[in-house]
Amino acid sequence: MRAWLQVYYLSLFDGRTQWEWPQENAAAFERRLEEAPAPPRTLALPGSPARTLALPGSTQEFQQEEPDDASSQASDESSLGIALDEVDANDLLAIPPGTEIEMTPRDNQNQEELTKWGADQRDAEWISLKRQMASQKKAHDERWLTAKHFPGVREFVRKYELANQANNWDRAVDNVTLKVDNAERQKGQLGEVAELRKEELRQIFPIVQRLQWTKWSGFEIFMHCVIREYPLQNALRNTVRPTKFHRTLLHVFRVIASLVGACIAVTFEAPVDEEVEATSTATWDLFLQAVTMPITGNTILCAFLGILFSSTVKRLVLRLFYRHAIAYNQRPTTSVEARKYQLRYWHELAEMGKWTCIIGSFLGFGSSVAMCMLTPQPRAAVAFQAFWLSLLGTHWLLPLIRGGACAVVLITARSKATFDGWLTVWPGFMNFAYVGVKTTEFMVWRAQRIVAEEELLLQVYPDMPSIGRKLRDPDEEEEVDPPQDGGA
Repeated sequence: MRAWLQVYYLSLFDGRTQWEWPQENAAAFERRLEEAPAPPRTLALPGSPARTLALPGSTQEFQQEEPDDASSQASDESSLGIALDEVDANDLLAIPPGTEIEMTPRDNQNQEELTKWGADQRDAEWISLKRQMASQKKAHDERWLTAKHFPGVREFVRKYELANQANNWDRAVDNVTLKVDNAERQKGQLGEVAELRKEELRQIFPIVQRLQWTKWSGFEIFMHCVIREYPLQNALRNTVRPTKFHRTLLHVFRVIASLVGACIAVTFEAPVDEEVEATSTATWDLFLQAVTMPITGNTILCAFLGILFSSTVKRLVLRLFYRHAIAYNQRPTTSVEARKYQLRYWHELAEMGKWTCIIGSFLGFGSSVAMCMLTPQPRAAVAFQAFWLSLLGTHWLLPLIRGGACAVVLITARSKATFDGWLTVWPGFMNFAYVGVKTTEFMVWRAQRIVAEEELLLQVYPDMPSIGRKLRDPDEEEEVDPPQDGGA
């Protein structure tokens, strides 16, 4: 490296560059090295004797001194080599011919700040550009990945195709999603098919709460209808009036009433020998006799009487004590005192119904035990059979029959107008307000929603048939004064 630098600077004296030097022969090269004077502290550029090039280690211009002997010339050459070795090669190669530039030697302290040998700034820029392009490609692939999930939308979209089309991709995805959703909804039930196609419109105009059953399948409608008719479910259902406690007492009273009706079987003779000695008969034989005894027509008749008696008692108690309803042909009062009186009256009726169920249950159970004790034991076994048959009828047979009939009406009403009149007269067929209720807040919201939707339908369809309902006349409406502010 030192020899080439010497060749480069010697070539500056005769106007030649380092690119022209390798073309001369070896003999001329050796001769010029022998004839070249000792390198001065400063180098004078050709054609301009006054202009000198300051070497590292000096900031002033010095005149060249003639060496005395060959030893001094060798020392000067070695000092020049040491000085040139301390200069960065990039700085030397960057000097254009015919210019005067001050060169400073490399310092160990500034060595870390200089660019590494062989490092290329353009290479680093290309690497950074490649990383940016890779990140853009990854974002592009993630953006158009949705196209693979929806057939019909192109997977590759060029930028110039979306230059003047804002939200083109979002609109295409929404259209495809809407078509897929509509295709799936067409396979559903009437409530799903009849809804609006767009989701945002379905949220603004949802299906009314009273018609949520139109979204169920036929089997689901049948199961909900049977569960609604199940006596124990009626006792524990999430309804406001009457309360669960009162409905539980009513259910117990109904079971005792079916027992009293079944005990009428003790008035008939048993199908087995009634001459039984208690001292010679084990207790478990008495219980087995109630199961092994043949069932006769009297047993079935008494079971039917028990079902009839229990149903009659339930309806009578509900009508007398737990009605809690205002007739449609009577307008509710607007007076606060009248409303308090009405609520107090309903509360007193509910308390009377509670004590009626409690006292009636004790009296019915006592009378049943007395009738079984005063008759031969086989007749009590017959009464026991009739009681269990009446329980099966009230808890399984009747709910299946009534629930199945209601399910047939609702399933048919989804596709035909055959039972529209029935649903108008008996809207209780569509009463599934307890289904899906998990919190009391949701139940209150559903009740308020049903009332608001009914009022809205009356405004939209003023000519709808009024069955059991008095038409409202705006002229007869009472004007209720707004509440007075105590601080005014």
